[in-house]
Amino acid sequence: MTSDKFGRGYHEKLTRQEPVFSRDYGEAVRRVTRGEFAVYLPLIFSQAAPLKGLPVKYVVPQEGVTYGSYCVSILRNCPHPNAARLLADFYLSDEAQGVYANSGHGVVIGDMKTPIAPDMQPLANVKPLVDEDFSRIEPYLALAKEIYK
Repeated sequence: MTSDKFGRGYHEKLTRQEPVFSRDYGEAVRRVTRGEFAVYLPLIFSQAAPLKGLPVKYVVPQEGVTYGSYCVSILRNCPHPNAARLLADFYLSDEAQGVYANSGHGVVIGDMKTPIAPDMQPLANVKPLVDEDFSRIEPYLALAKEIYK
C-alpha cells in the first residue's frame, strides 16, 4: 500500500532509518512505550486502547492508513451451511460491528446503531491509503525482500 502511494523511494529512504521488524505486535508496542523505539508502524488500531495513560499517542495520517482485511466466507458444500450463514450474519450484525469498532477496528456496515466510544471514533471510519488489490501481493513481497535485505 505504501509502495502504491509513495513509491519505491519511500521505502529506500525508510531503510536508512534502520527499522526493526517484529512479528510480535504486542511486544513491539510495549517496546515503544518503554522508550526503546520512537515510532511503531503500522500500528494496529486495536492496540490503541491499551496505550491509554502511557506517554505515547497514535496518529492517523491524513493520507490514509494501511489496513488488513477481515473476511467471512461460506465454503461450498460445507458440512453445516445454515450454521455458517448464521455466523456470517452475526459478523455483519450491529452487535458484532460494535465490538469491532470499540476495539479499534473499522466498521463495514452502514447505519450502525451501537455507540462507538469517543476515543475509538477517530478510528472507526479512517480513510484507506489505497484501494485493496490482492493481485500484487507476491511482487510487493519480492520488492520488500529486495529493499529490506
